[in-house]
Amino acid sequence: NYVGGIVGKNDGTEEEITIANCVNNGVAAGYGRYVGGIAGYNGEKGILQDCASYLSDYDGSVFDMIVTKWEAAADCSGGLAGYNNGKILFGEDSQAITVKSVSTVVAGRNFVGGVIGFNDVKGTLDVNYTLIGGRIYAYGNGAGGCIGVNASPDILTGSLEIKPSSVQGVYYVGGCIGANVVDL
Repeated sequence: NYVGGIVGKNDGTEEEITIANCVNNGVAAGYGRYVGGIAGYNGEKGILQDCASYLSDYDGSVFDMIVTKWEAAADCSGGLAGYNNGKILFGEDSQAITVKSVSTVVAGRNFVGGVIGFNDVKGTLDVNYTLIGGRIYAYGNGAGGCIGVNASPDILTGSLEIKPSSVQGVYYVGGCIGANVVDL
């Protein structure tokens, strides 16, 4: 539980905690809940700012290792955050991250997304770049090129360009959002 490429859990109790300018070029894998390329769990007081996660897997060997050999099947798995109820933002003026994309292998059981596995009611995503590539694979339900499951109405008001390489799952699979549980 709470596995992150940079931090397992980002959630201040009284004030916001910002994780900024981080890049993950490796693998974050787990078997319980909350696995993310940057943070496994980004709570209500958590901010992920100007962070990126990418991993080259041209021959599919990393995907095969994670899915076939390790059988990593955590719930709430995401390229940046497995669970998000805080803020994920990427300013257009950021110079710290030169490759502004999320292009990685994201695998899990349920609620698997290229950027966020499970985006809760207060979770926001404000990015100024295109999400390119990535292989998103759910053994179960709720797989999306950007978000596996979304409960936040704020996500639906912005504009975002998503270009995943592939998105696979059993039920509730979408190129951008696997399942949207917002009362429209």
